[in-house]
Formats: sequence, structure tokens, C-alpha cells
Amino acid sequence: MEGAVTDVIEVAVGVGAPLILLAVVGPWRRRRAVVALVLGLLAVGGAMVAGVLVPGDLVALPGLMGLSGGVGALLAWGAFGGLAAAAGGLRLPGPAVLVAAVSGALLGELGAAAALAAVARDRQGAARLSLAAMGGALLGRIGDPALVLLGDRLPGGPLALAPLAVGMILIAAPRREHLQPGAGSWAVTVVAGATALAAVLLPTQTALVLGLGAAAMGGVAALRQGPRLLSDPALLGPLLWTAGGGLLALVATAGGIPGLAAQGIEEIVENLGHGFLPAAAGVSALLSALLDGPTASLLLTATLDRCLFIRGDSLALAVAAGAAAGGLGPLVVSGGLRAGALRWLLQVLLALAWVALVLR
Repeated sequence: MEGAVTDVIEVAVGVGAPLILLAVVGPWRRRRAVVALVLGLLAVGGAMVAGVLVPGDLVALPGLMGLSGGVGALLAWGAFGGLAAAAGGLRLPGPAVLVAAVSGALLGELGAAAALAAVARDRQGAARLSLAAMGGALLGRIGDPALVLLGDRLPGGPLALAPLAVGMILIAAPRREHLQPGAGSWAVTVVAGATALAAVLLPTQTALVLGLGAAAMGGVAALRQGPRLLSDPALLGPLLWTAGGGLLALVATAGGIPGLAAQGIEEIVENLGHGFLPAAAGVSALLSALLDGPTASLLLTATLDRCLFIRGDSLALAVAAGAAAGGLGPLVVSGGLRAGALRWLLQVLLALAWVALVLR
């Protein structure tokens, strides 16, 4: 018995420590993506030494855990957004708030934040543009990692979060002076628009749509930058961060973390019923703030899959709302973490209030 308890503790420490380190390096603007990938590789290596994983699991495990489509979709999502940012971002007429919101919906929140930061006039502008992009990301099937994974489980589809999206955009409220006019690429706009439309028309093929979109966006970015593209931080940041977080999520899932969380959720829901939903949104927002959207969304999706006695759409909606509002990645990528912290907190509080009101 004592040996079994020791084994559980060792696995918990081995799985939890890299996630804690990921939360520590998350606010770093520079090198955080490389560190995340290193942490993911170290976690995989540690899991193999501990006997939690064997080499063949890296190929078979995502499918066995029901995460193969999610991992592939998020890797393609990171590549698509990074390539779009490297290619110059969207070129759109209109006010800054519209440009930011549409960028979030079409490019994904991380790619949009990277692209908008390059044309923002200052840190305050970069922060508010990124926060508006986070709100806009809730209006698209491929904008937010939580919607990429959970969009088809929400009542009414991804647009179920549209009221929350509008509120988040209004809180961000970027102004004309925050954005340099005339920036962006029409080619990026066309490819991004076509990809977003295809994702809506083919909701069960998100990974494939994003993969094809990333390939097309890669062509646009290569024509713009040539060989320099392979070392562009706008591409490598979202891609490596998503890949490292994905590896950590897989190791945590193999270690049984989502299963334990699901058991706790079922016990709490049995006692509290729908009163638990705002708390679920709050926990999801906290997890997303610590680990960022992609990693948190994978862990939350795995947890929901293991809630055997909870099959309502309400919990998925609460989790998606909290995770979408809580991610700090766009602010970190844009360099506007300090400048945008207060408005980000207001967005999170709005998400919790919205969940409490809509799902009461």
C-alpha cells in the first residue's frame, strides 16, 4: 500500500512540476516558446523513465485518449496564426476595434496578437488591440483554442459565446490612434477568410481545414520573407508554445490528472447542480491564465471527456467561456501584459457573470 501511494505521488510530482514551470515562464515574452518546448520534451522523457509512457505512446496515445484530433488541430492552429503574423496580418479597412476583432476571429488570438503588435503605436495600443482580438476570437470557429476543441459541443455552436465576445470587445475598446493605418496583406486576408469559412462549413474537419490553411498561409509568408521565415519569432512563438504545451497536456493526461479532476467534478455537481457552473468557469479561467489557452483547453477537453455522468452542454459552455476569457497569451505575445492587465481582469469577471446569468 505504501509503495502504491509513493508511486502515485511520484507520478503527480512528475506530471505537475512541468505544468508549474510552464505557468512560471508563461509571462515571459522572449524565449517562453522555446522553454515550453524544452519542458514538454523533458516531461515526455521523465514520463518514460517513470514508466508512465513508452516511446510508441507518442504516436498511439493521443488517439487512445481521444485527443488526436485536438492535438493536431491546435498544432495546425498555432502554425496558421504564426504564419499569418509572419506574412503581415490582415489588411482591412475600418476602425481599429473592427480590425482587431476580425483578426482574432480569422487568425486566432495568438496569431492576431502577434500581427497587431507589429503595427500598434505603443504598448497600451498593443494591449487593447490584443484584448479586442481575444473577444473577436469567440466569433470564429478557429479563433480561440477552446472553441477549436469544444465548439461543436456548445449549444448553438461557437456563436453561443457571441454575447460574451461583444462585451469583451467593448471592454478592450481600441481606438484609431492605437493602430497604424494601411498595414497588412490582402493575400493573408483572402486565405484567412477562406479558411474560416471552410471551418464553419466543415465543423468536424477542423484539423484538416487548419492544416490546409496553414499550408496556403505558408506559401504567402514564404513569398514575403523567403528563407528568413524559418527564424521569424512571429511564426516560431505560437507554434513552439503550442507544441510544448501539447506535449505537457499529453503527459498530464497519461498521468491521470484529467481523470482525477473529472471524478471531483462529478461529486461536486451531484451536490451543487448548476450552481457549480460559475465556479467551473472560474477554475477554467484560472487554468487558462496559468497555462495559456492551448494547454488549458487540451486538459479541460480531456477532463470533460472523462465526466462519465455529465453529458449536458452547460458545463462545456461554462468551461469554454472561462478558458477563452482567461488566457494571457495574447497579452504576453503583444508585450502589453502590464498595460492590459486591468481590462483583462474585467473581461474575466464579465465571463463569470455571463455564465452565472445565462446558465442559472
